[in-house]
Amino acid sequence: MVGGCVDGAATEPNVRPRDAQRAILDAFDDHQVVGGFSASHGNKDVDDFLLDLVRNPDLPAAVDDIVIECGNAFHQDLLDDYVNGADVDVRPVWRTTSQPECGFSVFVEQLVPLVRRINEGLPDDRRLRVLAADPPLDWSRIDSVEELERLSDRDGFAASLMADEVLARGRKALMFFGINHMRHRPGTLVGQYEARGYDGLTFVIDDHQGFGNQDPGLRRRNDELEDRMADWPVPSVIEIENTWLADLDAPYFNDPLPGDDQGKGNPGVDGYLFVGRRDGLLREGRSAQAMTDETYLAQLDDIADRLGEPADSPWRTVRRREASEGVFLYEPGR
Repeated sequence: MVGGCVDGAATEPNVRPRDAQRAILDAFDDHQVVGGFSASHGNKDVDDFLLDLVRNPDLPAAVDDIVIECGNAFHQDLLDDYVNGADVDVRPVWRTTSQPECGFSVFVEQLVPLVRRINEGLPDDRRLRVLAADPPLDWSRIDSVEELERLSDRDGFAASLMADEVLARGRKALMFFGINHMRHRPGTLVGQYEARGYDGLTFVIDDHQGFGNQDPGLRRRNDELEDRMADWPVPSVIEIENTWLADLDAPYFNDPLPGDDQGKGNPGVDGYLFVGRRDGLLREGRSAQAMTDETYLAQLDDIADRLGEPADSPWRTVRRREASEGVFLYEPGR
């Protein structure tokens, strides 16, 4: 799928990095779904690349749907109306999910209006649809952590959504999800819909954030390993299979799932997105609109009170952490 290297790129045997946008668009030639990337998970360079990808004029010919982890499916009708030009406040889509961090996402805050703007120039039958893939939560009816947990089978809901709205209908989708939801593994959202007969249809891509960041013994090798990527174009995508990446111990990559951390390579992942070396990657900041919206902040406090969340809960601290965060995605020793 991702064969052929970028002109002029001197690479190790079997490593053929391609221009990232072209590789992702070409992946739709033989897959219904391409996704992962850990969008809106802190890596500004990845988020910026994905917004550029959405702006690619070839995208609407390759993709029908963009599926977002940071989207409350309770507001799908609102989202559909907005991306098709209606004058509505669409922010509840990402501000009312099961994950409070989503409400402060600059990426989603920019992505959804961008799709609306793109759709303005497309014929009705080629307009992009944005699917909200977090479970449908009506917060007026949720008064306890137990009730929230009962309604929050996140991977199960997303798997059913993909099966019903995308795969069964022969549509093609670009998915923006944290990588551990996307691995080809039992129980993940991809694993769940693959178990229903939709296997072989998804190309999963992880993003490079450095090697062994969570293990002091492994992260000392980061510079040595990144030197092997010195000639990779930025941004680029490669297939992992049959490369030196597949021979690394799994903990060199980001958060392998329990049981996978004893294996090799990046388990359940097909492709690798390279947007630069670890120490230069920038951290995604929080949305200034959300941080200064007193009505929204009060709503979060109300939810935290009803759920009985402690003082250090993300519901209470997500908006405060920005003051202590650094500029870079990776900070040594953290």
